[in-house]
Amino acid sequence: MDFLKLLSFSVFIFYFSASSGQPLSEPRTGENLQPLYGNLLLDSQLGISDSQPSAWAFFSDEKKSPLKAAFFSAVIPGTGEWYAEAYKSAIGFFTAEIVLVGSYLYFDKDAANKEKAYQKVANDPAKGWSVRKYADYLIYWAEDSGGGQDQKAKDLAVALKNKINGDPNMTPGNREWWTELNSLEREMTFTFGGGAKFSHVLPGYDSQQYYELIGKYEQFMPGWYDYDNSLPMSHMQFLTPAFRSYRDSRTRANEMHNLASTFAVLTLVNHTVSAVNAAMQARLHTDQVKLSLNSLPTGTGYSVPALQFTLKI
Repeated sequence: MDFLKLLSFSVFIFYFSASSGQPLSEPRTGENLQPLYGNLLLDSQLGISDSQPSAWAFFSDEKKSPLKAAFFSAVIPGTGEWYAEAYKSAIGFFTAEIVLVGSYLYFDKDAANKEKAYQKVANDPAKGWSVRKYADYLIYWAEDSGGGQDQKAKDLAVALKNKINGDPNMTPGNREWWTELNSLEREMTFTFGGGAKFSHVLPGYDSQQYYELIGKYEQFMPGWYDYDNSLPMSHMQFLTPAFRSYRDSRTRANEMHNLASTFAVLTLVNHTVSAVNAAMQARLHTDQVKLSLNSLPTGTGYSVPALQFTLKI
């Protein structure tokens, strides 16, 4: 019966021989004699002071909390695995975190630098895009009889011309005729491709959509410095070098933004997977496998080291 109890508690106990051991505090005789419980492991601890930890304490059977392990790794991947004493996976998840966060920061900074660069080009009328040049072009071809625009477009062009500020150096965002410009855009039609109306209106200055649209749609071609405003509207479909260069710069910046977003998502995935893995490792450590070294009495007043391996199934 005692043997079956011992087998359910541990797979085996291996005794190491030692040339010398530590004597027990006192022989278990007289008033020090404590009753036996019929369990070898429990009885072996009788007379050993709890205040004196074993020299093999680093093999402790400390119970690990899956919830605590998951929380640690959710905050910093790998820390929960380290807590659960799964050191290889701890190093793996923590290393992955460093690589992923580093990659995100690198690509996010690169995207921001590229974005500033193409916006600087767009804000330079002499080498980039000018809202005044674009507005003057629309006014000219709306009023011109050969521009193919209806009377409403001509009237809106006159209203914009009367409202437009004569200072070409004023910051586009401070112009007071943006509403009139948008109204004219809604009424303008292309003189090529079936004569469809303009598909977009110019967004507010310095907005993300503003910088995107001027380098994306051909209707904004006349605002680029290298576009010849004397050309008829049919030439708007031919992209200028400045337009192509700006479009490519913006595309590269967007690609870097997408890469940064990808690494941000992968970082969140790493946190999630590490948290789940840490909880599993803590459960395995606590419930299934235990390895510890302890001391057992020899019956001669001395104790010897013993290896204890426990497997719960």
